[in-house]
This record gives sequence, C-alpha cells and structure tokens, in this order.
Amino acid sequence: MDYVKVKLVNTGDFLLSTYDRGISQKCIEIFEEKGVEVLAGYRVTEITKKEIQMKKKDGEAVALEYGCVVWAAGIRQNELTNQLKDSLIKLNEGVSDSNVNILKTPANGIITDDWLQVRGSGGSIYALGDAASVRHERTSPYADSLFQAADLDNSKDLTLTELRDLFQGASDEFPQLEEYAQYLSAAVEEDNPRVNAIAKVFGEALE
Repeated sequence: MDYVKVKLVNTGDFLLSTYDRGISQKCIEIFEEKGVEVLAGYRVTEITKKEIQMKKKDGEAVALEYGCVVWAAGIRQNELTNQLKDSLIKLNEGVSDSNVNILKTPANGIITDDWLQVRGSGGSIYALGDAASVRHERTSPYADSLFQAADLDNSKDLTLTELRDLFQGASDEFPQLEEYAQYLSAAVEEDNPRVNAIAKVFGEALE
C-alpha cells in the first residue's frame, strides 16, 4: 500500500444501503483497516483519460486523478445466481408455494430474509451483496401514516424536498427507501420537473 492508494466511490451515503446500518458501518471500518478510503455520497458524472469527474450531494464538482479504474456497477445477474434460483424453485415446488412465488419475483439477485438466509434453502445458504435482495417489510401498509408525518402543514400534498426528507427519515426502519432518497436528492439539485410530479402523485394516491 506504500505505492498504491485505493478509493471506493459510492453514490449513496451508506455501503450495502439495503442492509442494517450496523452492517454498513462495519463494512466501512473493514475497508479503512485495509487502507481503502471510502468516498460516500459522490455521483460519478464522467470518466476521462486522466480523471474521474464527480458531484457531491451539495452539487460541488470534484475531480479525482487515477491510474486505474474498476467499474463495479453491474447490469445483470451472474449465471451462478440464475442457476441457484432455478434449483431452489424446483426444490420448493409442491412443498412451499410461498417460497416458489418469492423466488420467482423479478428481483435483482437471490431473495433472502432479514437474517440473510436464502428463501427456500431451509436456512442452509446465506447470501449478501449484489447477489442478494433482502425481502424487507413492505412500506405500503404504512404509506398513509408516513405521509401524514411528513405533511406538517396538512396541505394534502408533499413537495419533492419533503418527499426526499420523508424517505431519508424512514430509511432506518425501511432501508430500501435510502436509494430513493438518494435519487430524489439529485432531482432536487437539478430541479427535475418530471420527478417533481412524483410527490404530487404520491399524495393523490392516498386521498
């Protein structure tokens, strides 16, 4: 490490943002112990021959010189993941309709429970990271109470900023909302009219 500096750039504020915050913090601590600097909350906008162009959450532009870039954003599942899902579906057919339905969910990765046990494996297989999707408690039953808590002026609608703050505030209980909060944060900075309409639609759906 005397001649090499490794930096991990992450769009969200947390690594493994869909998992418990304790897991995320432990992950950062392990990276730091290994000499890896974690840059959280940075959005990559361009990679040139010499620099990585990024933006921080507050909109500040940052340029990072590099010697080698490893692009780690994936777009599809590994074939091993597909094979495992197919095997588990066959194993659970006629045994557990619930597991079969969950395993057939068009999710990115293998479905696990809150303890990272792969659904349909009887607790014999664990999965985490990009290969797995935690089946969190659905937020829809709590949508009305979450909306009311965020609608402080009782206007029956939320601004884009209020919706972002709602998702950020509820992300400890519902970690899956963190990614949406990050997306909305970028939209607030850019004053995206398309995404601004989401807040209004969200409110109308609950009326």
